[in-house]
Amino acid sequence: MSCAGRCSEKKSSFPRRRSIVLAGLALAGAGNTLGLGEWWGGTKLVRRFPILK
Repeated sequence: MSCAGRCSEKKSSFPRRRSIVLAGLALAGAGNTLGLGEWWGGTKLVRRFPILK
């Protein structure tokens, strides 16, 4: 069923903004400052795959 020109199909930019914010927090090292970064950095998984830090 289509709108036949009656409705606008505006796409939300929310997912794009959310991904930009998350990338910014990751680059700023917010995990160590705001949360569980030290604990996460000490897990076996992160020690094995440092890219996860």
